[in-house]
Amino acid sequence: MNTIYEQLQKLPYFADLPQRLLLRVCTASEQLHASPGEVIIEEGSMSDGLYVVTDGELEVTKMSAGRSISLARVTAGAVLGEISLLDDVPRIATVTALTEVDYIKVPSDTVTELLDNPQMVLRMLRTVTSRLRETEGL
Repeated sequence: MNTIYEQLQKLPYFADLPQRLLLRVCTASEQLHASPGEVIIEEGSMSDGLYVVTDGELEVTKMSAGRSISLARVTAGAVLGEISLLDDVPRIATVTALTEVDYIKVPSDTVTELLDNPQMVLRMLRTVTSRLRETEGL
């Protein structure tokens, strides 16, 4: 099995981080697993970190008018949970494993360190605006 470092350095989201910062992120992070049907992010909960999907498929849903609306399906390489970290509000969607899923959780305080890196801030903002456009299109 690849280490957290090996997995993150392959992803464009983390690949150009300074070595010291990437090592700090890896040391603070943990590798987790979810089974099909398991919720890893619950709409309305407070953020506790950033999630990086390394294997498997997840569905992102949001409650609207009393029913669950599917917003997206995500797979390996996806980064989730940055919106509530950036504005410190409850999670705006639920993320549920559709298959066996392996993912890395980067704790909130470590994400704060990532925000000191201008490239990472720009990357997060691009991700957030892209998701907002996709959601608006729905």
